[in-house]
Amino acid sequence: MSSIDLSSVNAIVTRDLVKERINTEKKYLLTGYSKMILEMEEPFIINDEWSREIPLQESLDILYDFFNSIDSNLANQFNNIIHGTCDNIPLIKFNYVEGDKVLNSVVTKYGVIINYSNNPDDIFTIAHEVLHFMNLHLFYDDNDYITETRSRYIFGEANSILGELLLKDYLITNHLITTNDFKKRYKVRINNAKKCAKSFIIEKLLMEVRQSGMDITYEHLLDKLATLDTESIDYQVFEEELNTFDYMNKIIKHNHCNSNIAKKYIYGLVIANKIYESDNRHQEFINFNNAICNTNNTVDDIYTDLRLRFPHI
Repeated sequence: MSSIDLSSVNAIVTRDLVKERINTEKKYLLTGYSKMILEMEEPFIINDEWSREIPLQESLDILYDFFNSIDSNLANQFNNIIHGTCDNIPLIKFNYVEGDKVLNSVVTKYGVIINYSNNPDDIFTIAHEVLHFMNLHLFYDDNDYITETRSRYIFGEANSILGELLLKDYLITNHLITTNDFKKRYKVRINNAKKCAKSFIIEKLLMEVRQSGMDITYEHLLDKLATLDTESIDYQVFEEELNTFDYMNKIIKHNHCNSNIAKKYIYGLVIANKIYESDNRHQEFINFNNAICNTNNTVDDIYTDLRLRFPHI
């Protein structure tokens, strides 16, 4: 058995269990989604080289045309973000240096930061992060702290991944990238989602141990494992974790559980793929994006609408 301080895991899980917002129905759905993700096959990569370089301005021109091919309003929003400023600071910054390093691509309350390297992966990154910023609704709480709406937090990743899938079609159809380029991007996407799915399953089982009134000890974890179907994804993931303790050591390192963060990536990949499979995917993308942009919509509002239009979600 690997060395680990399970008393620390017990304390963190006990504390974070109080903040757990997920009900039984959604936990059941997320478990199913996690299983779907863990069963996804990774795309076969022909080679590890990108097919071409794409200069920044060409990427921006391509993305404007892409958004315009779906909806002129999206193209206008994209253009406003690319050329917009807030307090004379650009809303989008490329290869932004802080200290002695270039920051990774991220959305902040001030705008979008993109680490651009002139390859096909970057055009997807710009689209992904700009879509986040398009539907990013910020508000101040009582402590003057800016947070995002719950619906955007849960579904924003699905919206951006769906945008990537549509962009893939546009780029390949217009011979701007190769299928292998996208597979390189998508392989990373699937692998990251699999890590999130595993973390959700592990934390779900740890919380079930605590909810049963038992402390998290090695013996109690083995008892929990013994209750699981040996053919189930839960069993496979938990057995691996009890041999390595990789994830529980991360819980200790970061001093918090990760399932609230993992959920949006689990929802993201599954929901994006299901909407993408629809016959009218462009219009469904517009509908989904508008639903997230509507601050009056709750998580349940959006999810109920999705289930009505896509019963297989």
